[in-house]
Amino acid sequence: ELLKFLYPSPANPPIASTSAEQLSSDAAASCTPPVASTSAAHLSSDAATSSTSSASPIDPADWPSPLTDKVRTESVHRGPFQIENSFTFPKQKDGRRCQHDFFNRLLVNGEKVRRSWLMYSKKDDSLHCFCCKLFSKREYKLTREGLKDWKNAGHLLNTHEESQEHNAHMATWKDLEVHFVKGLTIDKQEMALSEAERKRWCDVLHRLVAITQSLAERNMAFRGSTDTLNKPDNGHFLKEVELMAKFDPVMKQHVSRV
Repeated sequence: ELLKFLYPSPANPPIASTSAEQLSSDAAASCTPPVASTSAAHLSSDAATSSTSSASPIDPADWPSPLTDKVRTESVHRGPFQIENSFTFPKQKDGRRCQHDFFNRLLVNGEKVRRSWLMYSKKDDSLHCFCCKLFSKREYKLTREGLKDWKNAGHLLNTHEESQEHNAHMATWKDLEVHFVKGLTIDKQEMALSEAERKRWCDVLHRLVAITQSLAERNMAFRGSTDTLNKPDNGHFLKEVELMAKFDPVMKQHVSRV
């Protein structure tokens, strides 16, 4: 009962005992790190495991058809698989092969811009469009079996990149990507607030345990005739709390909330 002032509203459960042993146990329990929120844990798990998930293979040739929402979600979290610059593409029977230049768009001013949407399948030696493969309802080479026409690949990629459909799917991909990032940011902020609140309670309880142990060592009574702060007859325990609040910022802040 002496510690009911700890909680500003009845919604918070009271501490069952005022013994030093019980308070020490409560303080230790309160300092246990919080569990990550479900949404944050789920998103982090998706991002960490999607590269090996059977539902969302890395190689575009292994993507299931039709695609499920789970595959789309995991794929957007992971992003498109980009071939390494040191990779040597295999030759076809006519001697032609995929070129690293295909993965860059050449602007009018001579600048090269990476085609973040373009994926290469090592399994099938073919090119795939990441966003169109995810969101297009039409079937063509860049969304299904892959582009392997190395003679005309440069022209075909330029044409595809300038198409209205491709740009619409690019926008859908980027919007979804931003949505996921914002979701993760919000979860991180919530976790930071939760951690700050946990630390505050941990600090408060450590001080209350110290007061309890001090009174117990001197066999002093805890209670007075009232359990209200800043009353002349509220007992040794609350008087110690009031005294500590005058000099300790943690206890001062807590008392102001009660």
